[in-house]
Amino acid sequence: MCTSAELDKKQAGDLATLFNKTVMKTPELRPIFDFRRIPVIAFVKCHIYVVKNCTGREEGHLVVENLLKGRFTKYNGNNGYVNSQRHLDRTVVLNGDVVLLTDFLHAFSHWSYVHTNRKLLVSDLQGALNEEGTRPKFELTDPAICSQRSGRNRFGKTNGGSWGVRQFFRSHKCSLVCKCLGLPPVGTRRR
Repeated sequence: MCTSAELDKKQAGDLATLFNKTVMKTPELRPIFDFRRIPVIAFVKCHIYVVKNCTGREEGHLVVENLLKGRFTKYNGNNGYVNSQRHLDRTVVLNGDVVLLTDFLHAFSHWSYVHTNRKLLVSDLQGALNEEGTRPKFELTDPAICSQRSGRNRFGKTNGGSWGVRQFFRSHKCSLVCKCLGLPPVGTRRR
């Protein structure tokens, strides 16, 4: 049994994997000093447990994820919310400019929309920045996918549809990461 949250996470995880590969292949996104400073985006795996009462009758389900390492933060929402607490963010130097690591998250949302030919937008990015490995890793949980072209039920209750996409782009400010990935500026149409 898959919940809509699991389907969102799988779809978002597949897109994050492609995004990570795209970033690594983009020469303009190679840091001047250390390539290991470019963050990886990943969605944590979840496990579903069936809860039964003492007679063995199924009472419900419990979704469990591994504990995130780092400070839990909501980076953007499916309603246009963007976390603006820049003093908490880490940076990397690209092409002589200082870029916030969270710029990669917001660029991922923008990229997901462009990459899927304006069909899906991955948003509601929340989780923690884990800096324990060789590269910083945004470990994210519970994403929302806004889908303009399919029914709202496809991605569950958090699918904001066209409204969610508009809200994201209303508050999104393209960064150097968006520019280096060749993403069209907000408000422009691809031909």
